[in-house]
Amino acid sequence: MEHANELFKERVRAGSRTYFLDVKETCEGKPYLSIQESRKKGDSFERSRLLIFQDHIDDFMKGLHSVQSFVANHPSSGGTEKSNSNRQTVEPPPPLDEEELPF
Repeated sequence: MEHANELFKERVRAGSRTYFLDVKETCEGKPYLSIQESRKKGDSFERSRLLIFQDHIDDFMKGLHSVQSFVANHPSSGGTEKSNSNRQTVEPPPPLDEEELPF
């Protein structure tokens, strides 16, 4: 997988973390999304990576939009936990138009 061609790159700095969103291409020519998080831990950096393949990107984006909608409509509780009975399910938004995707 490391032999992949890079098609698109985006870096997002958020507080003490940096997120790298890269669209890469497999050896077979299929695009996929690589999300990498980097954060400083002591004198070094800790990294985590998640790969989302083309046939899963629509479902992943629906889930991400649902999370965004939920967070936008529910103000922070100030660190207090709520019980499971207070959780609500948010309907996912309509599917993204393929023109909105970077690949």
